[in-house]
Amino acid sequence: MKKYILINKLKILLNEVEKCQNLQKDKILIEVLENYKQRILKMIEQVQSGQILYNKNLPPILIGILRPISEYDSLSQNIALYEAASEVESYFGKYFTYKNNE
Repeated sequence: MKKYILINKLKILLNEVEKCQNLQKDKILIEVLENYKQRILKMIEQVQSGQILYNKNLPPILIGILRPISEYDSLSQNIALYEAASEVESYFGKYFTYKNNE
């Protein structure tokens, strides 16, 4: 169930990234958002393949999913994008770890 919730949160974030990408005129930000989108898609694949695992016994970790947003003022001002990324960061940090970190 927790994997499903994480995947859903990642898909919400992906949707917000795509919306933001469609509104952008700045080529650099379009590229940043495309790279960010690819990272999110990779995380979804990793959850589905078991490379990201549920583990309630580990201390919370940060995965840096907010970093690309916080580096650009125009992205950090997009409340829906920021909140979606915060949800992923918080949920991942509480319940998940990468398989190779065990």
